[in-house]
Amino acid sequence: MKLLIKYSSLVAAVCVLSVLSGCVAKEVAENFANTVKGDYYLSTDNHEAGEEYFRREVEQNPENVLNNYYYGRLLLLSHRAKTALPYLKKAASLAPENADYHFWIGAAYGSLEQGKERTFYQQALQLDPEHQQALTALGNSYMRSKQYTKALQMYGKALSLWPENPGALYNRALALSKLGRHKEEKDAWHRYLSVNSSGRLARNAVEHLNALGDFSYRNYILGARLVTVKAIAFDQSGTEVARASRSSLEMIGETAAGIESGMLQVVVYYKGDTELAKARALSIRRQLLKSSPELGRERIGVSWFGEPQRNRKKKWNIEESIDFFLINK
Repeated sequence: MKLLIKYSSLVAAVCVLSVLSGCVAKEVAENFANTVKGDYYLSTDNHEAGEEYFRREVEQNPENVLNNYYYGRLLLLSHRAKTALPYLKKAASLAPENADYHFWIGAAYGSLEQGKERTFYQQALQLDPEHQQALTALGNSYMRSKQYTKALQMYGKALSLWPENPGALYNRALALSKLGRHKEEKDAWHRYLSVNSSGRLARNAVEHLNALGDFSYRNYILGARLVTVKAIAFDQSGTEVARASRSSLEMIGETAAGIESGMLQVVVYYKGDTELAKARALSIRRQLLKSSPELGRERIGVSWFGEPQRNRKKKWNIEESIDFFLINK
């Protein structure tokens, strides 16, 4: 009889465990599915569908951390930070050990410009000292309050973890500029442009370099397009385009060829040597015709001067220089 009772108790216990395991398995499966869906909606432009999905999920299961987190993130992407905050905070309260949740609360406060974001970035870093997003965002917060030295410290830590972090690279150079540390600033702009050489921030980086008297990168306006390239270099003869500069000319040629009308004008300056300036101008045209034959000789004009390129507005006086621009035929 006692044996029968013990056996019955064991069967009951196994049944209970099976039920509990089933519940756990179901929860794990649901969380996995929501993680996949949440990451998908965050990586696409279909934010509205994601918001609607996780709104329903939160209504059905308001104590699920992932439901709150993804709903908050998607609301934040839709520029609804104030609405997103309660859900991000709920996620952090349900899983206080997760640094990401604290970081995104900080990001929400940062977009609202309420001055509270720094606390949450610091909380994220207490949980994970190598949280790259928190390090960069905290640096940005210090930049906005003109605490440039503190900002540099944060960017330095972020870059030690990810040396190609574009936001940290750009703002580090900007902080050095604000501090008047121009030698370091110049190196920092070069480091940024080695990673990101296109777009608005690259154009700004080149303008900063040019203002420091460094013309190793140039911005050229071709019609409605602005092209950022490394300055054209020449081989040992001094007259033929260097192999490393062919990609820059190819970009310029392709951009000009893509514009239906107008002539690409190449102007070469070389202080004190008109013949060398002429030889370089003709070499550039030959290379442009090789890399962008669709442009055609009739759409490439060349001229040269045995004097520096001057720009009074920007206070340029470049002894060896090349300019590119489009003119109407």
